[in-house]
Amino acid sequence: MSYRYILRYFIDPTYSAQERIEELARFCQGARVEEVMLLITPEELSAGHPTDRELDEAIALARRLRERLARDGVALSLNPWTTLYQVPRGRTLRPGQNWRLMVGETGETSPLVACPLCPEWQHYLAASFAGMAAEIGPVALWIEDDWRLHNHGGELGWGGCFCAEHLRRFSRRIGRETSREELLEKVLQPGSPHPWRSQWLALSRKTLLEPLRHVSQAIRTASPGIRIGLMSSQPDQHSMEGRDWEEIRRAIGDDLLLLRPHMVPYTQERPLRLTPAVTRQTIACLPGKIAIYPELENSPRCGVYSKSARFSVWQMLEAALIGSHGITINHFDMLGTGTTLDPSFEAALREAKPWLNTLAGLRLDDQSSEGAQVLFSPEIAAALHLPGNGTAVAPPRNGQQLARGFEDPSRLLNAGEATEGDAATFQRLYHPSIVWSEVCTILGIAHRLTGEIDPVRGPILVSGQTLRAFSREAITTLLGGVAVLDAGAVVTLLELGFGESIGIETATWQTLAGTAYAYEQICAASEADYGVRDPRMTAQRCSGRLLKMEPSKAAGVASIICNARRETLWPGMVVHRNRLGGSVLSLTYPVRAGAQFFMGFFNPYRRRFLQRLLLERSNVPLLTVGEEGARACQLRTPAGVLVAVLNPVDDPFPQVTLRWPKGNAPAGEWLLLERNGCWRSVESIHAESGPWFEQVTLGVSVEPLTGALLMNRVPGRASP
Repeated sequence: MSYRYILRYFIDPTYSAQERIEELARFCQGARVEEVMLLITPEELSAGHPTDRELDEAIALARRLRERLARDGVALSLNPWTTLYQVPRGRTLRPGQNWRLMVGETGETSPLVACPLCPEWQHYLAASFAGMAAEIGPVALWIEDDWRLHNHGGELGWGGCFCAEHLRRFSRRIGRETSREELLEKVLQPGSPHPWRSQWLALSRKTLLEPLRHVSQAIRTASPGIRIGLMSSQPDQHSMEGRDWEEIRRAIGDDLLLLRPHMVPYTQERPLRLTPAVTRQTIACLPGKIAIYPELENSPRCGVYSKSARFSVWQMLEAALIGSHGITINHFDMLGTGTTLDPSFEAALREAKPWLNTLAGLRLDDQSSEGAQVLFSPEIAAALHLPGNGTAVAPPRNGQQLARGFEDPSRLLNAGEATEGDAATFQRLYHPSIVWSEVCTILGIAHRLTGEIDPVRGPILVSGQTLRAFSREAITTLLGGVAVLDAGAVVTLLELGFGESIGIETATWQTLAGTAYAYEQICAASEADYGVRDPRMTAQRCSGRLLKMEPSKAAGVASIICNARRETLWPGMVVHRNRLGGSVLSLTYPVRAGAQFFMGFFNPYRRRFLQRLLLERSNVPLLTVGEEGARACQLRTPAGVLVAVLNPVDDPFPQVTLRWPKGNAPAGEWLLLERNGCWRSVESIHAESGPWFEQVTLGVSVEPLTGALLMNRVPGRASP
């Protein structure tokens, strides 16, 4: 099975087009590219929604390109760059495009972005896409990720459409007329969700599904054998528009959904900080059959000035390990200048291909990843409790009181930092669900993302208000296993009356300015484990607010928060074995994105601390890796257990150290996948057993921005 390279590419019909076609054909052969995804009127050369003349020019060029590529066995797919249109950037509607336009939450009307419910726009888009499909005959037509309600220009605010037609439809749903202002007030009311929120999310969901069915049907009628691909952005943003991923699958009409999930970064940053968490979350939203081709973006597409070839290959490796069938590659600019922008990129793609092909042949599936589990819900926006009026968190149902801190505690559970007096914006409904995935990745803990609570598959890590999207029965099931809670999740469970099950009686938010907390100290930590007794880690550099937890008498304390006078302030980590038979770990920190958190939270001591806490309590094959900065991935395949150790830091690893809970280490022969795509036996292996772990040290070096791909072959099985 080949790891499919899909090169996302533009040729300007008016700018040396034939030279660019021949140059592209040579590049595809040299780089081993299987498919070119031709863009139609993209980026800087998009003057707005394409006119008939522009489409005719694009179709003529695409037909020439398809015929030329076909001679070399390279397929052609199409990517019209806009649907609703992304961001106007000074563009406006063209003559004859008399469509209803999107009205944002601000009340402003976009100069260019169409209302998805406009029938004239729907007809235009369906006819345009169907015409291109019929006249060009591509293998696939990709729908851009501007098929969304958010991020269509700052004048609209977060997004959504509040035009007269949307208000009319919403008024019909609730049985009376309403205004944009009243709708925002009700949908974003403080505290528990107003009934209007679910109604608005249902209308938003229908807003995108209605035209998608129309356009998909038109494409399939014009070209019955064509595949329709969907590009997407962040699931936590899509939650705010009520997205139903399975309904989208049905609207497109493919059992095997062709998907290009979002993958950061667009411009190269420090690899240690960057993880494929958003891509993995998107995959987890769609259980079942998906053909996954993440976006490998290079923006603003200035060659090595924005992203190196080595870093691009690194991202392909991470994508392959989470089950992608290939990659969609943005590397060259959208101005029609061709591949001369970065001549070195061809060799990098060619040299990586054998490695990636072998991984693709294993048919990996991220949902079969073994280890810890990061819990999220695609429907979290409907369940969030919002701050407002400076009120305290509502008291929990079991009669315990959650004391008021220095500010509205629920504020901390939303990345938008909404506070009293903020303008009403849907950005308040944004919930950063998957920061635990970034934590696990950076701290070398193998894991998966999931929208289902199943403690049998491993420890479950939860943040913020995620659990508001789950039933009390599901939460009880969660607390009967191994659960790790950030501060926001602790607050949520106290409000829901689960204080006894997590071993915490009350909790209050505390600010750095109000309490001068300074550091966290691990309790009863040995020098043998950490190199120093009772190691300390910064607390004041992790967050401007921490949760002061009052543990019950039955709970324990694994770490403490101290001030600069070395005085203990409150627990940093509460550990509790509850009556359900579960083990719950609760952190003082809100696990959330942002420079402050990522500056302070990550630390070699914290790496060992969290790894040990999980390994001591887990009864599944949870893999952790010892080398500082190294990433861990573990998947079960027919040939054996695949273990990947990736190196995102600047220094090489001379060896790799793997740890599992007691009794869970794989017992077969270790093989290493070399860059030529072949497996070889690992000779240098040292195994040992400790009081709470089993460990294997392999004499395998790992260079920066690459990985050691290891197979523990099942005895008696053939080599992979």
